[in-house]
Amino acid sequence: MNLGQCWYAVQVRSRYERVAATALETKGYEIFLPTYRKPGAVARRALPREEPLFPGYLFCRIVFDLCAKIVVTPGVIRIVSFGREPVAVSEDEIAAIHRVIKSRVERQPCQYMPAGSRVRVESGPLCGIEGVLASDGRNRRIVLSINLLQRSVEAVLEPDTVLTRVPAAFPRERSESAISV
Repeated sequence: MNLGQCWYAVQVRSRYERVAATALETKGYEIFLPTYRKPGAVARRALPREEPLFPGYLFCRIVFDLCAKIVVTPGVIRIVSFGREPVAVSEDEIAAIHRVIKSRVERQPCQYMPAGSRVRVESGPLCGIEGVLASDGRNRRIVLSINLLQRSVEAVLEPDTVLTRVPAAFPRERSESAISV
């Protein structure tokens, strides 16, 4: 990573993710637009197509002081901010999404999951990634979240993938023995 540069979430007009990404790349910005393969509407006639994993958003690596050209780009609505201050997306969250994209595992958007069993993948193409374990009865999946956007992505895990539980970041203040009945 270049010194002073962070990833920021950029909100764009609906269905303008690729237009905005191309325009920002033309201006010299590093862009990350993660996608997934969406099946066609009719199995026999329509071909699968690439769709954004985070509809309405893309990620741009910028120096905080130099973000004025971004908001005047066609299709761009704003840089995601709290108050008037743009908020950087965690490098770890972006790196995890990059790994999922590069590994070519099956992936799709899913409901944001702030809580659940945090796990670390210990084998396979996603080795080292931490996320939330989910299952639909057929497949185990790992859910990766961009907390700033409150959006998540799920990737299907191979049946033989080894997982380990990640301890909670904030231990409970009181133990069960301290609770009075």
